[in-house]
Amino acid sequence: MNKGKKWMITAFVLLGAGVLICLISFAVLDFNLRNLSTVKYVTNTYDPGDDFKNIKIDADIENISFVLSDDGACQVVCREEEKNLHLVQILDDTLTISRENKLQWKLGLSMDSPEITVYLPKDHYGELLVDGDTGSVSIPGDFLFDGIDVTLDTGDVSCKASASESISLKTDTGYIAVS
Repeated sequence: MNKGKKWMITAFVLLGAGVLICLISFAVLDFNLRNLSTVKYVTNTYDPGDDFKNIKIDADIENISFVLSDDGACQVVCREEEKNLHLVQILDDTLTISRENKLQWKLGLSMDSPEITVYLPKDHYGELLVDGDTGSVSIPGDFLFDGIDVTLDTGDVSCKASASESISLKTDTGYIAVS
């Protein structure tokens, strides 16, 4: 047998062994890649309490959505990392949502995305300011704002809401849908 055939056979044997190891590993994970996740998520509900006019969200990778509340109360439901919770408070007539501590270095593997769902009791508010990175933002047509300003890096924006003054939607590489 010549040298080229030996290398070819060795390559196919190693390739077959690699595929077999991958299949066995996938079976051990119950064929669910989410079992690889090293980040634990929890769902927390925040009740800001007081009335407010404006909304400001400083996000990172969270998917953000707004929903008209059925019960007339404001609630913020966050599906968030167990060790990196959100801070929901009212400051200067503004509902403010941000991370309690922005971790500089995150080591871990996650197959899920954190989420922020804001249940709003009224359909008209002042300024809506959202600053994020890779998460998506969805603003339904149930709301009227004085102004809307959404700035993302790679996230997507869907805005069906109206604004009496201005709407500014910016994303570097994501898509923007407006209606």
